[in-house]
Amino acid sequence: MLFGVNQATLEKCRLPEFLAAAGKAGYEMVELREEKIAEYLVDRSIGDIRDLFRLNKVRPHTINALGMSTMLDAEGERKILKAAGDFAAKAAALDCPWIVACPGAKAKTTSWDEIVVRSAKTVGKMADIAWKRRVRLAFEFLGFGWSSAQTVSEAWAIVKAANRGNAGIAVDSAHFYSGSSNLAEISALPREAVAVFHVNDLVDKAKDKIGDYDRVMPGEGVVPLRDIARELRRIGFAGVASLEIFNRGYHKRDPLEIARAGLGGMEAFLK
Repeated sequence: MLFGVNQATLEKCRLPEFLAAAGKAGYEMVELREEKIAEYLVDRSIGDIRDLFRLNKVRPHTINALGMSTMLDAEGERKILKAAGDFAAKAAALDCPWIVACPGAKAKTTSWDEIVVRSAKTVGKMADIAWKRRVRLAFEFLGFGWSSAQTVSEAWAIVKAANRGNAGIAVDSAHFYSGSSNLAEISALPREAVAVFHVNDLVDKAKDKIGDYDRVMPGEGVVPLRDIARELRRIGFAGVASLEIFNRGYHKRDPLEIARAGLGGMEAFLK
């Protein structure tokens, strides 16, 4: 696997500082946050970002994330499709192959069949918009109780129903654990289904109480990282494993220290 780091892990950094820390720590790949790109482009250019990639010897893999992208009304879908076009334009300009979208909330009365039909329709539209720029779409399940796609198999069912060749899923270890995915769901995936493996660990607490800020470094929590990585390798995945941690305590520490610690943790569990 290629090791990457998501910009959420070093959230307090502006784009140049994030890329510098990623490069110095030894990462090959980076996942960008769209809002950080927009912040940088207020007074700089896409060409400047490409120069930063070369300077720091890193390559972009995804732009994150189109949040609450499914189960929308007509106006909500119109807005998310416009945003997908903006994401795809930035990705194409940066030679970034993927943009990431996350599911919206489900109503208690909504059936699974309805979720698949409605979600697949929007995922398909987002994928079509992305492909106009020759960019791919990764649909990321979220293990929270409100999410309309909480597991590996649910995300993959929606992507399969969308039936777009440029769509896949993101596998996040925290959401894998909190949403109660199982290893057989990974084993059932074709290799090309997985766009990125988000690596993180979780503190030991009730699954229905887990939030993004409960993430910790690989090896410091309860997530079965070695087992997840083993199953991904078994299906032939050799893509990007990217550190994605939202822990606010880490944001107070030196970014390079955090980046290096995360890479060390991933190497220990994934190599």
